Amino acid sequence: MQGRSPYEGNWANDERNGHGTYCYASGAVYEGSWNEGKMHGKGRYTGASGSCYDGMYRYDFMAVLGGFDFKELLRFEKPHFRRLLAALELPPEFVISR
Repeated sequence: MQGRSPYEGNWANDERNGHGTYCYASGAVYEGSWNEGKMHGKGRYTGASGSCYDGMYRYDFMAVLGGFDFKELLRFEKPHFRRLLAALELPPEFVISR
């Protein structure tokens, strides 16, 4: 990624806005909707391990209307999702609302 911005996508008022992809230094990737520089709307976060969350975001927080897929192909959806979040170790850039 040397020489490239970690974000590729739409901008408005010098902020990420619309559809775009952000590549974290950890190897994780978020692809989806942005609003006012924050993950907002439908999106997919894929961790460096291959595990991912595919669902809705609200200003950088998971809206818990989606599922978390582990690379082992297990899938968890609401209502079990909140209990699962308590047991997960996620990268620091991944913010979860409670």
